[in-house]
This record gives sequence, C-alpha cells and structure tokens, in this order.
Amino acid sequence: MKELCGVLALVNRKSEYYGDYERYIRPYLLHFGFPLEEADVNDGPDLAGFPEYSLILAGHRMLLPKGEGRSFFKAIGDAVEKGTGFVSFDPWVFEWTEACPGLVSKQGASLKASSLRIVDNSHYITEKHGQGESIELLSDVFVEYSSMLKDGVVLIRAGKAALLEAGLYGRGRLVKWNDMSWMSHRVRGPVFGMDDLLWRGMVWAARKPAVMLGMPPMVTMRVDDVWGSERSRHENPLYWLDVCVRYGLKPWLGIFLYNLSPRAVGILREHMKTGAVTVFPHAFSGNERQIDNSPFVEDWIYFDHRNFKSYSDEVLKLNMLKTKRWLDINRIWPLSRVAIPHYYEMGANAIPYLLEWGCEFTGVHMPPGVPYFAPGGDKGWLKGGPFRLYEDGGRDVSRPVYYADYLKVEGFPEYDGKLFNCVAEIRDIKGYEWAPDNNVEGSVAAGVKQLKRSFDSMVLATLFTHESDYIQNISPENWERIIEGIAGEIGSLNPICVTYDYACAYVRARNGIRLLKAVCQGGSVSLNLEGQSGMEVMCYVFTEDSKGRICSRLYPIPAVDGKAKAEIKLD
Repeated sequence: MKELCGVLALVNRKSEYYGDYERYIRPYLLHFGFPLEEADVNDGPDLAGFPEYSLILAGHRMLLPKGEGRSFFKAIGDAVEKGTGFVSFDPWVFEWTEACPGLVSKQGASLKASSLRIVDNSHYITEKHGQGESIELLSDVFVEYSSMLKDGVVLIRAGKAALLEAGLYGRGRLVKWNDMSWMSHRVRGPVFGMDDLLWRGMVWAARKPAVMLGMPPMVTMRVDDVWGSERSRHENPLYWLDVCVRYGLKPWLGIFLYNLSPRAVGILREHMKTGAVTVFPHAFSGNERQIDNSPFVEDWIYFDHRNFKSYSDEVLKLNMLKTKRWLDINRIWPLSRVAIPHYYEMGANAIPYLLEWGCEFTGVHMPPGVPYFAPGGDKGWLKGGPFRLYEDGGRDVSRPVYYADYLKVEGFPEYDGKLFNCVAEIRDIKGYEWAPDNNVEGSVAAGVKQLKRSFDSMVLATLFTHESDYIQNISPENWERIIEGIAGEIGSLNPICVTYDYACAYVRARNGIRLLKAVCQGGSVSLNLEGQSGMEVMCYVFTEDSKGRICSRLYPIPAVDGKAKAEIKLD
C-alpha cells in the first residue's frame, strides 16, 4: 500500500490570519525541508484523500469561521483516527466537537503571559528541554482557546494557559498549539530555543516513516581577527589552531595580514595544505585594545569604517592590489570561498574582486555599502531568508541570527545571486559570540550550548569567536582543556566536522531544492525533488519501534538538476 510521507498544510487565503502562515509557519516548513503540499480550504480539497498523508497541518487560526465546516473537520478527525497525524495552529479548529466525539473538551482560556514554562519534558517533543525550564519572552503573549484535547497532555504553559498540547485519537496523534506568536521576533523568534519543539512535534505526530531534508549535525568553526599574537609567550603563535585541528575542528580564519609574523604565516600555510583550515583576508591590520603602544592600527580593506562609507573605486582598487600582493608573497592561496570582512563591512565595488578570487559565500548582517553601526544611522538587519524576510529588527542586538539566502545588492542587480549569505550566530548566551576565557567549565558549557542550539534548530552549527579579544588571553593548557571538553560533550551527537566552505556549499545546495513528495511503499521511500543542488545532500528518515521510540537516520540524496527522483531503501 502506498502512503504519502508528507505534510498537507491547510490554509484559508481569505482569512485575516492567513498572513501568520506565510510569515511564520511556511518559512519553518521550508527550512526544515518537509515534503509540503498546500491546500486552500476554499478550493474544496479532497477530503477522502486526507488519510493518505502522514501529517495534516492547520496553518493558522480561524482556518474556518466558528461554526462552519462540520464535514471538513470530521474528515480530519476520521483521517487521524486511521493513523494520520495532525498539528494545529488554530486554537478553534475543532469547534465542531460533535464532528469528532471524544476529541476535545470545552475548558479553554484567555490569558496573558510574559514567559513560557516546560511542564512535561518526558515527551519526545520536549525531551531536549529541562523540566520546569522557563522561556522568557520579549513581549507578552495572549493565549486564547475554547477547548483542550480531552485525553491529551499539556507540555508547555504560557502562565496558566496551555500553550502546547499533545494527545492521541484512534491510531493517530495530535499536536495543538494554542498560540503561535512566539515565532515572531518581537516575542521570541527563530533559533531562540523553541524550534525543536516545532519540528519534533511534527515528527512525533506524523505517521512513520516521516522524512525531511533537515540540516545534518555539521560543525564548523569561525575565528575572526586572527593575528598570531606573540603575547602568548609560546613558541608557536598559533598553538590554539593546532589544538583545534587535533580535535577534528576545521576552522575558518579571518586574518589580519600585517599583524602576522613570518612564523605564523608559515604555520597557516602548513594547515592550509592539509585542507583542515581555510583563510580569508579580514583586514590589513588590527589593534583592538589588546596591545599598548602597538605599531599597528586598525586598517580596513573593503570599506571605509572610520567614515562609515564605501571606499572610492580608486582606493578600493589599490587596497585589493595590496591585499593580492601580500597573499602572493606569502603564498596564501587558494583563499576560502567564504568572504567575511572585518565588522562585516564591504562596499558593493568590492564584490567583483571577491568573485575574481573565487569567493561564492559571505556572512554579513547588512547590505554592501552599509556600516555595521554608525552614529544616528540605520541599524536595521538585512532582509533575508529564511527568517528575516517579513519583520524588522536591530542587527547588533543580542538575538540569535541565521541567514541562508542569496545576497541582494541594491543598485547593482548584476551582483544579485552571486554571493550566498550563510551565517549563524547564537547571540543570547554570552553575547555577540562564544567568548571563551580561562574559566574552562564555563567556556565548555557555553560552546556546547551554542552548538546544541544550532543542532536543535537545524541551522549551521558554528563555534564562533575571535583570537584578538578572547583566544589570545587563554592559557595554552586551558585552551586544550576547553576544546577537549567540547569535543567530548558533543561526541555522542555524532557531529560532522567540516570547513566553513563546505558547510556553506551544503546549505546552499539544501536550500536550492524542494522535497515535493515522498511516498512510502513496502521497505522504501520514493522522493520527488525539484531545483538545483550541485552536490549530494542528506535526508532524515524517522521511524518508530514497537515500544514507541522514535529514531532517525540520514540517507544520501544524489545531486539534483531540475526535476529528479530518489529512492531510499529502509533498513
């Protein structure tokens, strides 16, 4: 028997709440990579076909006006009773309780809350969280619902209100979100500790096997402001880099060219030969409050940071020639394909040079030609996918950020789509970055927390720090213990350590395709895909054993060019 291992998202484009689906739910569904079909309830979807899907999703509140659609909701209930999963973002989706007897009870609420609380972490959906864990909100939520799952369990509360419920109905499973406003950046937002609740809820509810093109547990490392500080009093000014490589990390290094000693340059070259390290010229030189009376001052390559504007074409050309000359003399080629300038700043006139150097990716928070911060200037974040397309916010705030989208260059359409912007920063744990120090236990905990957050959110896990502000102040002994501790803590999660270059290429490939349909028959899953990946990607397949334990495995998907099919043979 054939069964669809996909998600049918039900929406009502005439509803005043349809925009919530477009702004919040749909970006998540595409980001997680579930096989997705959408149906407008006004177009008369095939009710008899509901049981074929592994999961049905009510995409927003007021899917139908209260009191309407008895046959529609009965069809959903009948499908769930036969084994189809159901996830609802409509608190009133079962207003017609007589359509599905025994499903819900009339005991709802209308309550305001300033924080959320995990009240049951024994469930698959919430098991990555601590019992009683409090999730603080940036602004209050108002949770309103008229019924609860009769035989369900409340997993999360917003104050006294039930925010997230899970339950059973016949052979099927239900997940009921009574409010979705936490997905807004104004309230909590993506990559802020709740994304796993969303995708795990869908996986739990779905009939197995369930599939999605989620991000594998890839780990990369990014170190900005690398200058090989001689303050380390160590014969190897880049001893910390040797430690990282020894424990399997493959760092991206944003280097300060003129600060590096010949000894440090030689070490860089040796690591580059092995492919364990990638290097990009971050700035000519730096001196960030670390060395008194230093002969070096901060000197930018790609942007006039002091005057908050792009360099003229003439000055920029001279800077790029000086940079290339230094790279040629010191034999620092090939460069990383990921171009991240100092303070993320570059003029649009730098892009042709970066492309000539072989760069395909960047990791920035604002458009080319705009400073990271300027007195009285615009501080808004870059509009880009997957999660910063519809809302505004500050780019320098202590809030997690994830971009995986092509960079648009205003005024220069010829550069649109040339650089893929890929950057993940978990900014709410110790501030802007990982910020390790000589507190070994605290540094390990912060690094592990950042990586696990990324895994749970299905974003690129990046251990991000600076040599100039942080690593250079850590003793070699403590640094070794920190990296060893992080490697040990995440070892059980089967991390895949890759270069930033490979990770960005993988994210671009994954974003370049859509999983249109997945069909399970016997011991295999057939996938219909569309788009362009240019490389092999991985697909999660979730299965469940006789004791109800859910497990997952990654299967390779060959490169896609246009429309393609792939077959997964389940073990």
